[in-house]
Amino acid sequence: MNLYLSQLKAALQPIGFLNDAQFTWFGAPSEALGTAVRRVLAPETARSFLRHQLRQTLYSQFYTKGAPLPHADGADMNGRAKIPVLLLHWRQPVEAQGP
Repeated sequence: MNLYLSQLKAALQPIGFLNDAQFTWFGAPSEALGTAVRRVLAPETARSFLRHQLRQTLYSQFYTKGAPLPHADGADMNGRAKIPVLLLHWRQPVEAQGP
């Protein structure tokens, strides 16, 4: 196996999926959406939220470090922007209303 594939495999091993909007990194769960929020989100929006969090974690805990590393002791994945701010990015488009 070449070096690139070895690095890719190492980056994917610490990831586990809890549901369509949450994953684990070295066993630590990512930020969870509240029940009320999950009920109103379209499945595509939940997946978009998951991809965003996963992308951020891979960048901060793999790409910038040179190897997959767990979050520092005492830190978790919930220290980033709060849900309402993130959801502004994934709002469903408002349908055009007639005259």
